[in-house]
Amino acid sequence: MDDRSNIPAAVGFYLWRGGLAFSAAYLLWEVARRLWMVIRAAGVPWLISLGVFLLAAGFILFIGSFILERLLDARAERGLGDL
Repeated sequence: MDDRSNIPAAVGFYLWRGGLAFSAAYLLWEVARRLWMVIRAAGVPWLISLGVFLLAAGFILFIGSFILERLLDARAERGLGDL
C-alpha cells in the first residue's frame, strides 16, 4: 500500500489539533485576563489574589501529572500485551 495517501489526512489531523489547542489557550487567556480585571476592580487584597493563583497553579499541575501518569501507564500496559 502507498502511505502517501495518508499524508493529507495526517496533516489535516495535526492542523485540527493545533487549532483546537490554540483556541483553547486563547480562551483560557481571555478568561484569566478578565477574571484578573474583576479581582483588581473589586479591591481584593493582593495576598488573597496570590493565594488563589497558587491554588489554581497547583491544581493544574496536579491534573497534568495525573494525565501524564495515566498516559505512561497505558503505554506500559500495551507493552505487556505484546509479550
